[in-house]
Amino acid sequence: MPFDPLPFTVALLLFILLWVVARREDESSPNLPFLALILVAALQSVFTGLRWGHGIR
Repeated sequence: MPFDPLPFTVALLLFILLWVVARREDESSPNLPFLALILVAALQSVFTGLRWGHGIR
């Protein structure tokens, strides 16, 4: 069974949230600082999963 640390699952959910928020069909423009915050949190979660789950520094 492949090893899947919890940060990778969190990152996947954050990327899904980013996609849903960016693709919504409202008339208002997307909130770019919020999208950037979601992206940074997802990338940080991926890097944390690589460090804890696979020992990559």
